[in-house]
Amino acid sequence: AKYNGYGVSPPTCHGLSEMADRFADYSGQGVQTRQPCFSNEENIEIACEYYTDKLRNMLASGLRVGREIVAIDVCQVDSDIFCKCKDCMALIAYDRTNAAPVVYFTNAVADAIAEIDPNVYVQMFAYYGTTQPPKKTKMSPNVSVWYCFYNDLNKYICYNHPLNGDECEKKQQISNIAYAEEFRTWSRMTDRLGVWYYPGTWYANPIQSCTVFNMLDDFRLMKECGTYGLIVDPCMQSPSDGILNYFSRRLSWSCDMTDEEFLDMIKEYFLILYGPGYEDIFEYYRVWEQAGGNKCWSVMAW
Repeated sequence: AKYNGYGVSPPTCHGLSEMADRFADYSGQGVQTRQPCFSNEENIEIACEYYTDKLRNMLASGLRVGREIVAIDVCQVDSDIFCKCKDCMALIAYDRTNAAPVVYFTNAVADAIAEIDPNVYVQMFAYYGTTQPPKKTKMSPNVSVWYCFYNDLNKYICYNHPLNGDECEKKQQISNIAYAEEFRTWSRMTDRLGVWYYPGTWYANPIQSCTVFNMLDDFRLMKECGTYGLIVDPCMQSPSDGILNYFSRRLSWSCDMTDEEFLDMIKEYFLILYGPGYEDIFEYYRVWEQAGGNKCWSVMAW
């Protein structure tokens, strides 16, 4: 899959980009430069018509719901510039989150899709500005939320500690505490929860080893919240050994193991890959992990 999706869910990757240039407020400057107005009823009508036509065409071609057709991706485009019109701001004020207009839009598309087949999910992001769940608005039954553990507009992911936030410092801009709280809340709002996982440190490839030892706890959190699908961003995977990719696969299959069993699995990986010198490689990774100290830090996208 394009973004190394694991599980029985299709990749979710800024799906709104495929048709956002049709919206009434499209500026012609490129759909990735800013978000569309999600409260604009004309935009909603355009999107509903586009995605229902798409579903009908897929069904007419012989594709089956629950097999080839699982979900439709209407996830927001990759931009931190959100509409600030009166209607969008009213939704944000009501739900106390930038995600409110996105939820409003997604619910409308999901309801239109449900009239054709309620078993087809409509996927939205909780991502880069929209990670905070709405306070009041409920999700339509066929809305699937994909939460991204990603640097946000006002907070930064910690790469030195597990995503559950248990080891992070409180009241810090760089901390996983807020992310874990948001993730658990979204899990109670949808029965189809997905994760965009960024288990490395972008282009500082050797430093990514710090996150290897957190991965078991990360997957325990995903299991606790009933995660349905997983996408691992490939930009975060070092071409040197692929260890993050490998453990994403293994832990997706089962994370029911002890901490000691997980360390043995890491050693086994190094033994297979490097041979008799595997203990030195393992020690090198532990040195990198210990070099991070106990502080929260992030090098993601910086």
